[in-house]
Amino acid sequence: MVSLGLGAVLALAALGSAPDGETKPAPLVSKDKAELKLATPASAVPIESRPYRIRAWLAIDPRARVDLRGREALVAGWKRMVARFVGAPWELEIAEGDGPLATNSLDGISPELVESESKGFDKSWLFRLEPHSDGLVFSGREFDAATGRIGLLCSETATIVADGPRALLQLGLSVFAPSAEIAESSSGNQKIRVQGAMLPAANSIGEVVSVGSVFRPTRIFYKADGKGIQLVTPIKKTYLRVESLQGGVANCAIISALGNPFTTKVVGKAKMVAVGLKPASIPTRLRFMLSVADGPAIPGTKPEPRPAAGYDVVAVPIPDGLPRPVGTTDREGRIVLEPGFSAGLVSLRLMAAGIEPLIQFPIMPGEQAEENLITNVDPKPATVTVESELNSLRDEIVDLIAVRHRLYAKIKSRGEAETPNWPEVKQLLEDFKTLPPSANYEGRLKRLEESLANQQKASNRRVVLTRTAKKLIEDTQALIDRYLDDEDFNSFGRAVADYEKQTRAGNAVSKSLPKAPAFPAAGSAATTEAGSGVTLAPPGSGFRAVMPGPPAEQNSMTPDGASEIRSFRFTDTANNTYLVEYWDYPVALTPELVTRVIDTERDRQGAAFPSSTLTRELPVSIDSQAGKEIEWETTAAGTPPSGFVCRIVTVGSRVFVIGFGGAKASLKGKPALDFLNSFHVIGRGNSPSPATAPASSAAATPKASEPQKSAPAATPKARPKPNSNANPF
Repeated sequence: MVSLGLGAVLALAALGSAPDGETKPAPLVSKDKAELKLATPASAVPIESRPYRIRAWLAIDPRARVDLRGREALVAGWKRMVARFVGAPWELEIAEGDGPLATNSLDGISPELVESESKGFDKSWLFRLEPHSDGLVFSGREFDAATGRIGLLCSETATIVADGPRALLQLGLSVFAPSAEIAESSSGNQKIRVQGAMLPAANSIGEVVSVGSVFRPTRIFYKADGKGIQLVTPIKKTYLRVESLQGGVANCAIISALGNPFTTKVVGKAKMVAVGLKPASIPTRLRFMLSVADGPAIPGTKPEPRPAAGYDVVAVPIPDGLPRPVGTTDREGRIVLEPGFSAGLVSLRLMAAGIEPLIQFPIMPGEQAEENLITNVDPKPATVTVESELNSLRDEIVDLIAVRHRLYAKIKSRGEAETPNWPEVKQLLEDFKTLPPSANYEGRLKRLEESLANQQKASNRRVVLTRTAKKLIEDTQALIDRYLDDEDFNSFGRAVADYEKQTRAGNAVSKSLPKAPAFPAAGSAATTEAGSGVTLAPPGSGFRAVMPGPPAEQNSMTPDGASEIRSFRFTDTANNTYLVEYWDYPVALTPELVTRVIDTERDRQGAAFPSSTLTRELPVSIDSQAGKEIEWETTAAGTPPSGFVCRIVTVGSRVFVIGFGGAKASLKGKPALDFLNSFHVIGRGNSPSPATAPASSAAATPKASEPQKSAPAATPKARPKPNSNANPF
């Protein structure tokens, strides 16, 4: 029996002062502790400040070998644990004897067996102690006086009797279900007044209610004479989840599969209450049955519902968990979810083809021991068929997006390079034109949408155009609009067209411009011996240089394919390379273009050494022609550093490159400097600057009787680059 002193203190704290300032009378305590009553009725105390009056029975199996003294020690320790961790919210009385468990098992307990011995109490606990392979096991169930229902069976284990009080406390917390009254509703939420919520708990684990607590709304129907409960009906597929607390009032989100779970249109006298709910450590058993309309159509027979066999079940923890598959229904439409598949309230979905949720409802794991039967499940065959086609269409679009992305990356790298390769960009754009256009997919999507809409019109009862189907259509259209837009490719197409237009215009201008003066031949042979070296002076080249030995000649094209490059290369026994190259720019070079052409040639030379580093770039002058001297360094693992130094100069429209490559230490050695300094422009005397070279050549041939016509200056425009900010993927 609980201490009378503690009960009196709690009673006085609950009573306080009367509204008119008079002190309420002290509680009257009867001599029989089992019939403890207060002078003020419990109904006069607000439910939020009303503690739970709990009567408990503890039946001990003789095989547990706990004698009377051990029982007293166990009960005393249990009371101390309750006072330490729960405190004011519970007024626990531990009755003598086994009570209803004297002649009944926990599985066989019915409300009628407990109700007569629970008058004056809010809750009744029936606990049993039995031996276990690990020591002792404590099992129990709760009887709720307000609803007349008995809760699920819970259990806790203890290794020795000394651990029993802690196991009993945990068992009490497990079976305890707080009670609440339904208050007003607002903005889709429901407020409830929770019994004992205003009473401070001794520890957080003893709090009656907290954010995240779940309640099951229940209707209590009373008899016509008002003298008893006729029926207790929990509202199906409906729960209240506490989102905030203000005093003893909890603001709850309504989580329900019903449209209006709190309707007042009921027959008879009824009251709405809410009972706390927690996950139980028992399997959750479900069975799904398809609607009768989908039964076998056999002439002369009545269609029967078929099991929903082979459907996936997905669990989504409430309020914001991620979907997770938890199993598949068997041939009978059944599925068993083991304890612990979810730590709290969860939304279950029965999925067709992993796409369309056929039915969705909230459930608390293990809330009932018997099988939960869900009937009239619509398989939505037409919807699932179209959604499968939509998913197939989406897969095709995603594959196309990947191909377009790779193609665009190639086009962008070549079109936005320092020296754009427009011919290759043009070829890549031709490859792009062979891909399926976005209009094809838009047409297929439109036809699928129209198919769903037509089937919906033809069906009066079934929902064919579901929210999932609508969302899938919207997402597919958004995928087409965002990633199948051709503007990025079209911008490069316009850039290629501009390049070709400029090339045609440049060719036309170059034909009308006066040619640069011909370089006189320096002998009939391309090379002549000169002391210890070879003098290189190819006819018409316009330069002279001395190499250590006879070079090899090679011809190639510039990256844009507009000019031919003539190269003369010699490699000595020390693996040093001597190089002279020249090529003609398609149009005459203006002063503004000279620097650009030299920089472009510098980049072309550097591209031949992909792992090199530019270490030096200085202006130089060769025979009064301005140019640059550039040096690169290359370092490879396991080899000594090497490098390449070259001088670049333009004369008229001709570009010259003189280069030496070898070990890093040899770049400033005598052979390199002798070779670089041996290069000279020949055949022009004091060569004019690039700006005046074309004019002087034009003045060399005009007739005296004809006025000279000046050619328009040709200044190629910078080649346009497409928008580099576009990202197709």
